[in-house]
Amino acid sequence: MAGRREEFLAVINENKHGDFLAFIKLHHSRNDPFNLAEIIQSLSRKQYEDMWCGLSEMCTQVLTSFDLEQQDNSGAEERHDEVLTGITTMALCSITTDEPNVNGPLIQVAVMLHGIMLTLPESCGKLQFSIAHLCETWFLAGLDGKDELVTSMLPYFIIKALAQGLVVDVKRLWSVRQTLLLMDFEDESCCSLKASLLQCLIHPVFLKVEEGRKFLSYLFGMHPTFTEEIHKTIKNQIPTCPIGTLVGYGEIYFKAWRAAKDLYLEKIEMFCLQDLMFHAIHAQRTGRNSMASRLKKLLGFFHQQKKHPGVDKVLLKLYEPIIWRACKVANPSVRANAAAILFDVFPLNDSTANVAQSDELLQRQFDVIGDFLNDPSPTVRVTAVHGVFHIVTLFWEVIPAHVVKELVSKIFESCAYDVSSTAVRVAVFQGVKYVLDNRLCHPLLKSLLPSLKNLLHDNSEKVRIAFLDILLKVKGMRSIKFWSITPMEHLLSRLEVEQSAPVIRRIVKLLMNSFHPVNKESDDLLNRCTGLWKANAQAARKFYQYAHLQMSLTTAVKFLLLLCKYLVRSSACDSTTTDGELTDETQDDVDKENDASSQPDETETKGIDTITIAGLLETCVIVWEGIKDQLDKPSQETLRLNLNQQFAKAIPKLFKSIEDDRCQSALTLLAAHLSPNLVPSLRRHYISVLSSMNDETPRDVYGPLLECACSWGQTKDVLELINDRLLSGLQESPVQPKAAKRKRKTVSFSIPQTKSSVVLDFLDWIMASPRCRSYIFYSKEDVQILSETLKNSLRCIERYLSDYTTYTDSTERKDFLSKTFDSYCRLEIHLYAS
Repeated sequence: MAGRREEFLAVINENKHGDFLAFIKLHHSRNDPFNLAEIIQSLSRKQYEDMWCGLSEMCTQVLTSFDLEQQDNSGAEERHDEVLTGITTMALCSITTDEPNVNGPLIQVAVMLHGIMLTLPESCGKLQFSIAHLCETWFLAGLDGKDELVTSMLPYFIIKALAQGLVVDVKRLWSVRQTLLLMDFEDESCCSLKASLLQCLIHPVFLKVEEGRKFLSYLFGMHPTFTEEIHKTIKNQIPTCPIGTLVGYGEIYFKAWRAAKDLYLEKIEMFCLQDLMFHAIHAQRTGRNSMASRLKKLLGFFHQQKKHPGVDKVLLKLYEPIIWRACKVANPSVRANAAAILFDVFPLNDSTANVAQSDELLQRQFDVIGDFLNDPSPTVRVTAVHGVFHIVTLFWEVIPAHVVKELVSKIFESCAYDVSSTAVRVAVFQGVKYVLDNRLCHPLLKSLLPSLKNLLHDNSEKVRIAFLDILLKVKGMRSIKFWSITPMEHLLSRLEVEQSAPVIRRIVKLLMNSFHPVNKESDDLLNRCTGLWKANAQAARKFYQYAHLQMSLTTAVKFLLLLCKYLVRSSACDSTTTDGELTDETQDDVDKENDASSQPDETETKGIDTITIAGLLETCVIVWEGIKDQLDKPSQETLRLNLNQQFAKAIPKLFKSIEDDRCQSALTLLAAHLSPNLVPSLRRHYISVLSSMNDETPRDVYGPLLECACSWGQTKDVLELINDRLLSGLQESPVQPKAAKRKRKTVSFSIPQTKSSVVLDFLDWIMASPRCRSYIFYSKEDVQILSETLKNSLRCIERYLSDYTTYTDSTERKDFLSKTFDSYCRLEIHLYAS
């Protein structure tokens, strides 16, 4: 090691660049034990001084011959930038020893390297970073001459952080923040530095990293004029920056305020914070992300720091000249902004004031809040309702009980029935939903909520949805029961007439445990199902239309099988035969843990009326229709086959035993879900039934038959039936005069048979039904033939209007032709769309 040390010192004294670089490479090599730090620590004082005198001479020589504007030095015999990098490495090793010896030549070398750092070409990026790292280490170690290594180092790190956006560069800037104190912010030479620092305020990496936000808050203490420039830069970013950035700016202002003193503290409070407060109250509040809401978000960080000493006092000091006057201005937007700020900063308080002054100030705020609830502007009232529930939730134990009751009661009695604004009524329920998270409020709300039960029938869908959201939240609580707020009769009546899908879904979710509870015995499910149909049939239909969304597919299939078995037992079929045919195999496939308790008791099936049977059959139809898409998946083939087999056995028997039209229609719709091969007798039966119908047949009778026929692939037969009847109905025949006394010959059309007219009803149903419509357009040729037949109505209408001036008993003919032409137009539209 001693020999290498002497050789290394000789290379430096003799200024041999190539050999010097060779030693530097050995230092960086992992395969060689040569270490510059060990060499430097082993030198005597004289050797150390001689070494740095030689390195200073080498550095001067290289800099003298180094062309800073040259971009490529690859042709040079010795790369000057590598030599300078080696010298920088030597300096770094020298100052990182346990007891660094900083002599004159070392300082001279560091100053020379620092002086060229910003003028180096791009190809010398490695050298630039090495010099900057040397200056950073020097400054952080507090060595002699550190103040001379700042003016280039700081701009370099700022530019590097802005260009590359690396977190490590931001952290490095925070570590050398005290170098800013050495800058003269009043000098013109500092303009570029100030511009770079202002760029840091809008760079995402500075706002993302905690050290970056600390660094930005540190800038507020550089110079009063620069503090104003920082504030203006942030204000320019508020309208367009992301919401998360606004919170970051709030944190920056708060940290700057906490660290500030004297002149800087006053500047931040009066020029920055109060300026933001004034604009937050007077800014526009229109739009999704209004300027007022953005400023409130920024100030919100400051409002949330009341646990820190002095925050309460400064908030009162800065808001007092602005907010009280803003609460009384004529502009409703300003009043709404003032209300939002007051609720966000509530309570305004001075921790240094006496009890009487604090009570007076608090009462003043309560008086203003009461005025907000009675404000003529709906926007202010909405803000007030949300704000009252917000402060009541947070400060329930602090606010006097009589004040809480007075404010909340005013909301329930007045705002909840605000006929002039839907938004106010919605705000009441949104606020109640928020305050329910505080268990201390439950006793008061339990007594007030029943007064809102009639709002379930509010004309506004938004209000009904908000009300039901409250009931759903209450449903999971022990202290309040939803049926104590709104009786079951109200819910069923609302469900009966409701047309809004979001409202229906919420009502069904609310009633699910009441009419279709989980893990209940089968007889209990049946009793609740039949009870619902008896209580309100229309509500039952809507309930089961959405009930499948609240249960698993397996549970839904299990329920269908339970109803199937119950209906067979209730029919006129022989009980013994039914029990033998409907075994428990399918039930076991759905849920192997079912036991005998899931079987309905035979005694409960006696005396069931036809209306209830029809309701249960419609339940099967509705639930099956809801789960059809899931059942059709290949992974659910077992469930589907079991369901089909059991209903295939039951449906023919139910057809024989039940003659009610409503039940027959429901059974037909159930059969539509089965394969026609499972019920061949019904397949042959339906087309003949359709052929025998006339125009007095109700839609509820022929509609299900058409659905079933189309589902079974009999669309061709149905279209042929319609086409044949239309051809017959469109034929014309003369009618003989009724009496010989007529002065002139009259001609009339024969009245079309009723069977020709009913097929137009068939076609109307098919075009209105999504399922039937999708099936008939699989065979476009048959539809085209039918379209041509319908088109013949134009010729018949033309004759009807032009050839005859008097008619005999032609009302039916006219209606028939009009209806045929209407069907033709509609069918052409569907053909064009397909």
